[in-house]
Amino acid sequence: MEMTKKGVCTALAAACVLTATAAQAASDQVAEARTQKEDLVYTDPTVPQPGKWLVGANAEDMFVVMNYDSKSSLVTNSGITTATTTSTVIGNEVGGTFTAGYGNLWGFITYRVGEFGGTRDYSSSLGYKEDYSVQTSQIETRLRYLVPELKFWGITPFVIGGYNYTNVDSSLSIETPRISFGGKTSLLRWNDEYHSFFGGLGGIAPFTESLGLRADASAAYVRGSGSYKAPFTTANTWSGNGYGGEGHVTLYYKISDTWTAQLGAKGEFVTGDSIDAFGAFGAYANLGYTVHF
Repeated sequence: MEMTKKGVCTALAAACVLTATAAQAASDQVAEARTQKEDLVYTDPTVPQPGKWLVGANAEDMFVVMNYDSKSSLVTNSGITTATTTSTVIGNEVGGTFTAGYGNLWGFITYRVGEFGGTRDYSSSLGYKEDYSVQTSQIETRLRYLVPELKFWGITPFVIGGYNYTNVDSSLSIETPRISFGGKTSLLRWNDEYHSFFGGLGGIAPFTESLGLRADASAAYVRGSGSYKAPFTTANTWSGNGYGGEGHVTLYYKISDTWTAQLGAKGEFVTGDSIDAFGAFGAYANLGYTVHF
């Protein structure tokens, strides 16, 4: 009988220990789930869950207004001369992005191409119109490190850094019929290239589990080069250093656990004493697919 009582007591004690352990584990799981639910930053489609990976891709279309230093062909009675003017063009850029991340680190590489064009008038002794065409291409790679320990006012800050390559390829041709250089032949071509190395800060502000806002700003060191050529002349080339900056604001909406729609705006500029300056502002929309594992 005594042994039976001891056995029962031992069994009861073991059951109590197991129950307490299970209750503690369940409590820990609930606490972890509550913490992640309260910290909505992990619902952002670009933020991996702690200790996990994500990969994704998206397609994007951007409406762009661009100001840039362009070359103009000034036709006078004495011939053709070339001058630098500031032009404004409107068009759109399309592209795609591949993203990947682990823990607090996330990055992407994106490629965009754009096309702009139009006609402009000039006042000269002959009087004429010029037809212009501009093509752009951009490759950008960026890394972002999230710092959740510094969260404030519901905003989780992050640090960014990366590289951007931009090419602006342009041409002008005379449209006025009575001025002919072999018909409507390209009168002037120029090309600008910019290599930018940038760093900056930003933050993520989720509103709900499906909706949130991202914003960042960065400064850049820029190395620029280019060339232009007018008819009957040799090509001129240039290169130099400058500085620039860019900023983004993006509103994201999670359609499902894998699909996300985003609307945003982007502004950027490049300038310097010995490089052609340009600045652009764009409004974009994209649709992305992301997998967490």
